[in-house]
Amino acid sequence: MKLGDLKNAYPQKTDPTKPFAPAALKARALGSFFVGLMIASAGVAVFPDIGRVVEPVLCWGGSQFVTDSSTYSYKPGQVGVSRHFGCLDPATQTVTDQTLQTIFVSFLIYGISIFILMMIRAMIKAYFAKKNEGKGTGISGGASA
Repeated sequence: MKLGDLKNAYPQKTDPTKPFAPAALKARALGSFFVGLMIASAGVAVFPDIGRVVEPVLCWGGSQFVTDSSTYSYKPGQVGVSRHFGCLDPATQTVTDQTLQTIFVSFLIYGISIFILMMIRAMIKAYFAKKNEGKGTGISGGASA
């Protein structure tokens, strides 16, 4: 059995030369926003500096983005960490809580960024697929007879 036979036995579900096909767009959008949600929720909880990407959006007018981490224990041997995000106003030295806004805005920023990167990759892949269309290139080195 040759590689060309395997290619014909398992055809691709989407055409790589059409990066804007509705099914491909849906799959990329769902995948990128899922990864954005994971970065914005679990990523920001474990590595709070990931949330700093929202500083220009949420903390404007000279405010500074701050993270408050506090450790607590409600049973011996168990430890938890509570994180709160906010904007520190330098004039009044007050912190405005922006925890939910930080998670939501970072979800949008990371989700859209990943979607754009996935679309660029798909367009490059489509360009080379169209360029090599009909040339018989592949792993086997040519078309099989």
